[in-house]
Amino acid sequence: MNFEEAQQKFLAGLDDTVLREETRDMLLGRQFRRDVFAKGVPEASSASLYSRWLDTRFAMTTGPADFDMTFETAVGKLQLRSDVHGPLIELLHQGPITLREIVERSPQTATNWSSISDVLKLLVGRGDLQPALPANGDAQRMASVRTFNEAVLARAVDNAELGYLASAVTGGGVRVDRLTQLYLIAKARGLADPTQALTKLLLAAHTASEAPASAETARERVGKEIQRIEGNVIPTLRRVGVI
Repeated sequence: MNFEEAQQKFLAGLDDTVLREETRDMLLGRQFRRDVFAKGVPEASSASLYSRWLDTRFAMTTGPADFDMTFETAVGKLQLRSDVHGPLIELLHQGPITLREIVERSPQTATNWSSISDVLKLLVGRGDLQPALPANGDAQRMASVRTFNEAVLARAVDNAELGYLASAVTGGGVRVDRLTQLYLIAKARGLADPTQALTKLLLAAHTASEAPASAETARERVGKEIQRIEGNVIPTLRRVGVI
């Protein structure tokens, strides 16, 4: 997705792996890269790798309303097709799912193995999708996750230094903005309508860019944010085992 056709052909003609990777970096103008190195790793068979790939579970951490079908790449903007990739995106937004389940449930006329794999890699690379842990451990992990997240949320009252909550599904972190964290605190304390508490937060904002012009403006903004949080963010956090 990051290379023009001529560049792809040129890279394909380089047999030396190190030279090929360094050439990729030069074409992208990339000075730094992230790699995982391992020593003495036995080479797995294609069948074994294929089976493990099929059994890998994925979880979407970006809600449907925030998801963007366009991608910025080194060669320009890439547009996912709603008719081809739409069904796959809908499946992913329904909850954690293995690649095997995706293949079984995807309409054969709308997508194929290669297309599914390409889109999954794109989504993981952009941060919308995360590899997930096996489903049989979700319940046990949830107890630890709940304790950790309660401690993080307690700090959100005073500052915004911690912007992630733990996921029992992925075993990693999920970005959660401070307003959503305060909303979760308000709900945990039994407030049926957290609008007033969140409005006070906005009015107390330190920077001019964050602080609203008036209490009425703050309340309107909070009202819209609560709709977003309840309609899009909370369902996503539940699906990935954050709450």
